Amino acid sequence: MDDLQPWYWRSLPLENRTGSQVFDCLFRNTSSIATLLESPYRTSQDQPALSRFSICAGMPRMRLGRTQMMWTPAVGEILPFLRRLLNKNGEEGILTTPSHLPFTGGWLGWLGYDLAWEIEQLPRTNPDSLPFPVAFWYEPAAFAVLDHIQQTLWLAVTDEAELDQFQQRLEQASPSPHLPISSPPHLLISPSPHLPISFLTSQADYEAAVVRAKKYIQSGDIFQANLSLRFEAATSASSWEIYLALQRINPSPFASYWQTPWGDVMSCSPERLVQLEGRQAQTRPIAGTRARGVTPALDQQLEQELIANEKERAEHIMLVDLERNDLGRVCEWGSVQVDELFAMRLTSFVPYFLVVRLRAVLRFAVWKLLKNLNQYAAVCSMAPAAILTSAAT
Repeated sequence: MDDLQPWYWRSLPLENRTGSQVFDCLFRNTSSIATLLESPYRTSQDQPALSRFSICAGMPRMRLGRTQMMWTPAVGEILPFLRRLLNKNGEEGILTTPSHLPFTGGWLGWLGYDLAWEIEQLPRTNPDSLPFPVAFWYEPAAFAVLDHIQQTLWLAVTDEAELDQFQQRLEQASPSPHLPISSPPHLLISPSPHLPISFLTSQADYEAAVVRAKKYIQSGDIFQANLSLRFEAATSASSWEIYLALQRINPSPFASYWQTPWGDVMSCSPERLVQLEGRQAQTRPIAGTRARGVTPALDQQLEQELIANEKERAEHIMLVDLERNDLGRVCEWGSVQVDELFAMRLTSFVPYFLVVRLRAVLRFAVWKLLKNLNQYAAVCSMAPAAILTSAAT
């Protein structure tokens, strides 16, 4: 990879900027491809690591000034292609980078739920009509990492002159008072009570699917079924306005916004599928929700109802077993530990939810054999995710 330019770094005071503000200033209108991975700027006191960093990036890096470093392998070729990419990891000589950051150059992208068809033997009965590829990765030519705890903004570019340009744009950005996370979404988008929604599955067909799923569970064929319901709606709001409204309503530690040639994708989720640091693997799923109360006393009552609910507890334990089995595929025997169980979490607008966290140690043989492919092994063991949420426009 000698034809690739090294990274040039600069740190600046963050000054309480959010990931959305930095992304909007530096990357959103500069390329058809741009990415924002955002956490709320007010880091949670009980789980600070969940929302410490945000990452935003612009257009793909170029090779020899011609070829964009962007990949969209088809189902059946995704994991072999990912394995080849990871095998090449580390070949590029780079300058000294801030080692504590979660991203110091590499690939940004997604693996769609249909990756399951490459991991498991499943029938193909419902092809997706949307244009988005199941797998998409690209290596950005410039990016920014926000450290919300240290209040530091890290800029990284392959064209050194861009550091001054980025800093100037940030300094010249019109100062706007930061809206608190608790600001209601109508500050961003005026709601339309008459917005027509078109469901792509009829109520009768959906109810029939629920009945079939219950029979499968009773027969012992499945643990659970995630029955999604796709719908469409026309709106004058832009995808960026919708994302900002979602982030106000649901300031989640794992929010994202993607500008792509196929359309824009946004998500706001409090869940983590899998995290890998060295040999330490971690998953943090959620099962069980309740709406917020209008008073502290009602909040406490709803919390106790959630914890005591037999159905919610059964779903929670089922999810623990599922994720424990998944981690056990690639982790040391006896190393899978549940260090959070029935843990209560909440945010300003979204309901209470029950969290479980499992940790495990990747098998030494797997770690030694795969080296840079640890992420590959972890993703393969955990996919498909038990619970997924996303939106596309």
